[in-house]
Amino acid sequence: MLKLRLLNPSLISQNQENYQRLTYPRYRPLLDNLRDSRYVAISAEDDREILGLAIGEIDYQQNIGEVLSLFVIPEYRRQGIGNELLVALEAEIRGKNCRQIDLIFIPNKTVIALEKILQKNGWSEPKVRMLICLTDPKNLKDLTWLNLDKKLPEGYEIFPWRELTSRERKTIQELQKKSPWYPDILSPFSDEDIIEPINSLGLRYNRQVVGWMITHRISENTIRYTKLFVKEELQSIGRGIAILGRAIKLHINHPEVNQGSFTVEIENEKMVKFTDRRLKPYLDSFRQSFISSKLIQKMT
Repeated sequence: MLKLRLLNPSLISQNQENYQRLTYPRYRPLLDNLRDSRYVAISAEDDREILGLAIGEIDYQQNIGEVLSLFVIPEYRRQGIGNELLVALEAEIRGKNCRQIDLIFIPNKTVIALEKILQKNGWSEPKVRMLICLTDPKNLKDLTWLNLDKKLPEGYEIFPWRELTSRERKTIQELQKKSPWYPDILSPFSDEDIIEPINSLGLRYNRQVVGWMITHRISENTIRYTKLFVKEELQSIGRGIAILGRAIKLHINHPEVNQGSFTVEIENEKMVKFTDRRLKPYLDSFRQSFISSKLIQKMT
């Protein structure tokens, strides 16, 4: 008989390896952190084995939950187990006073089954959220725009991010507090423990920091181009492309790190167009992630 279990640290410790194999490596540490009320995990089991697992995360500031992982072992698919897991996870997240639940996914061979489950349970039609791109930087080595950094007018300076001074750091943060000038998602000060020194760069104009290209080493041979930003008044004159080009050239000088990845939010129309026109023909992989949402309770 199928039973759903709301997991806790004690249950996980009894069968840790078998629970962990039912989710992606990046989410496995969450199963060891279920004392943190942000995380919810529910399993589907019979008397013999674990058949499926759903993991969710709650943002208490925005009252939004997210389905991080939903998996059923192949031989037990098409039996409604995925549907039951999603419904149970939704109920748990609703009980945490969340107003909305989101699910972000990259289409694969199970996407048709997933979309049927979402439709059955009143979720929104999935829409494109992000472009996900991967390539060997050597594929880009002959692109002329990589050399825009050589044409920067007087007063501009591209510098290694590791040379950012403590005074500059303080100024960036203080300006952001007084009058936000960059989106929080593009803050150069997140995930600093994995910032890649090879090609993380800053841009100065008249000795003031006005932009950055922050990259992160996400595996032995892969650099992720994470945060490209220049001040709004400089965005239309190619300064962001100049700093990106310099970062790519520095990457090319390290052939042992032969993969570069980046994502583009679909709402960022300028970068979507740039990616489509200038980068897409040279990419080894071009995928899209989708998002589906559901309002699960009205907020008073």
